[in-house]
Amino acid sequence: LIHVVFVNSSGGNFDSSFDAEKGVGTIVIAKPLDAEQRSIYNMSVEVTDGTNVAVTQVRRQIPNEQEC
Repeated sequence: LIHVVFVNSSGGNFDSSFDAEKGVGTIVIAKPLDAEQRSIYNMSVEVTDGTNVAVTQVRRQIPNEQEC
Protein backbone atom coordinates (compact mmCIF):
# COMPACT_ATOMS: atom_id res chain seq x y z
CA LEU A 1 0.00 0.00 0.00
CA ILE A 2 1.41 3.38 -1.01
CA HIS A 3 0.49 6.62 0.72
CA VAL A 4 1.15 10.01 -0.90
CA VAL A 5 1.22 13.33 0.96
CA PHE A 6 1.64 16.74 -0.66
CA VAL A 7 4.06 18.66 1.55
CA ASN A 8 5.32 22.21 1.23
CA SER A 9 2.57 22.99 -1.24
CA SER A 10 3.33 26.69 -1.48
CA GLY A 11 2.91 27.33 -5.16
CA GLY A 12 1.70 23.77 -5.60
CA ASN A 13 -1.33 21.95 -4.30
CA PHE A 14 -2.62 24.49 -1.76
CA ASP A 15 -6.03 24.55 -3.47
CA SER A 16 -6.27 20.73 -3.79
CA SER A 17 -6.04 20.78 -7.58
CA PHE A 18 -4.23 17.45 -7.46
CA ASP A 19 -4.85 14.19 -5.63
CA ALA A 20 -3.22 10.77 -5.50
CA GLU A 21 -4.85 7.44 -6.29
CA LYS A 22 -4.98 5.39 -3.11
CA GLY A 23 -2.77 2.33 -3.10
CA VAL A 24 -0.82 3.17 -6.25
CA GLY A 25 0.24 6.78 -5.71
CA THR A 26 -0.50 8.08 -9.21
CA ILE A 27 -0.94 11.87 -9.10
CA VAL A 28 -4.20 12.87 -10.77
CA ILE A 29 -5.93 16.18 -11.53
CA ALA A 30 -8.68 16.61 -8.95
CA LYS A 31 -10.46 19.58 -10.49
CA PRO A 32 -10.29 21.65 -13.69
CA LEU A 33 -7.12 23.68 -14.15
CA ASP A 34 -7.08 27.12 -15.77
CA ALA A 35 -3.73 28.13 -17.30
CA GLU A 36 -4.81 31.77 -17.33
CA GLN A 37 -5.16 31.76 -13.55
CA ARG A 38 -2.11 29.59 -12.93
CA SER A 39 0.16 27.92 -15.44
CA ILE A 40 2.81 26.24 -13.25
CA TYR A 41 2.43 24.04 -10.18
CA ASN A 42 5.46 23.09 -8.04
CA MET A 43 4.87 20.52 -5.31
CA SER A 44 6.92 18.53 -2.85
CA VAL A 45 5.48 15.04 -2.68
CA GLU A 46 6.17 12.53 0.09
CA VAL A 47 5.53 8.87 -0.62
CA THR A 48 5.63 6.07 1.94
CA ASP A 49 4.86 2.38 2.04
CA GLY A 50 4.73 2.43 5.84
CA THR A 51 8.43 1.60 6.18
CA ASN A 52 10.33 3.66 3.62
CA VAL A 53 9.79 7.34 2.85
CA ALA A 54 10.80 9.25 -0.29
CA VAL A 55 10.34 12.94 -1.06
CA THR A 56 10.53 14.44 -4.54
CA GLN A 57 9.67 17.62 -6.36
CA VAL A 58 6.91 17.59 -8.98
CA ARG A 59 6.48 20.42 -11.47
CA ARG A 60 3.51 20.55 -13.81
CA GLN A 61 3.07 23.20 -16.49
CA ILE A 62 -0.47 23.69 -17.77
CA PRO A 63 -0.71 24.63 -21.47
CA ASN A 64 -2.98 27.47 -22.49
CA GLU A 65 -5.88 25.98 -24.52
CA GLN A 66 -5.63 28.82 -27.04
CA GLU A 67 -2.04 27.82 -27.81
CA CYS A 68 -2.83 24.11 -28.34
